[in-house]
Amino acid sequence: MAYYRRSKNWSHSNAFNNSAAYTPASSDPAEVARIDAVINNPAFSSLFVNKQDFIRSIKGQAASKKLSAAQVNYLASIERDLLPTDNSWWNAADPENIRKRQFAVDYYSSNGYFTTLLPKMKADPAFMPEQGIWDKMWSNKFINARYKRFIEGNKHNIGDIVIAKYSYGPASNGIVQKFDYNYLDGRWQYGILCFETGSIRLFTDTEVKSVEKKPRKPRSKKV
Repeated sequence: MAYYRRSKNWSHSNAFNNSAAYTPASSDPAEVARIDAVINNPAFSSLFVNKQDFIRSIKGQAASKKLSAAQVNYLASIERDLLPTDNSWWNAADPENIRKRQFAVDYYSSNGYFTTLLPKMKADPAFMPEQGIWDKMWSNKFINARYKRFIEGNKHNIGDIVIAKYSYGPASNGIVQKFDYNYLDGRWQYGILCFETGSIRLFTDTEVKSVEKKPRKPRSKKV
């Protein structure tokens, strides 16, 4: 039976690295280029934070070794997220389209729908989804009812003297200090400085009325 003496520099790791089955995973320039293209895409900032973090993490890895199959698949899904859509159906010069686009962004931002799409629309004013998705955004009665109230505009302006009253309690006389549109309940909301209390209170458009000015009586002429 023959015995062989090990070299002083022998180790298990050396034996594994020198075996024919072991192949070091070197970097792939094509993968590096794909990652750089994703980072340099103008819509990169519209991706969810976890996807941005993933891309930044694999960028460092790709400089020294190839990505795993799972990482490549996830990279491909992010690349698909950044593909340009067909906007030939959209007339960006139409003021009504521009107004409806902004309203849709504000409305769905307030209720948590279309969370993947909205960051792209916010990041790039020229970005529009496919027509089918846009039609779906406007296919429910709630957004259409709220948009109708929105385009009707505010009934009272800053500085107007008004009467404001909740469904309970006495009415208050006051002056409009501010107003804005509440996308959640689809109402114009007014901040009224109430004369009786000296404080600013919030009222919806249905709780605020203009003060009716009584017409002056004509003066009687002296005979």
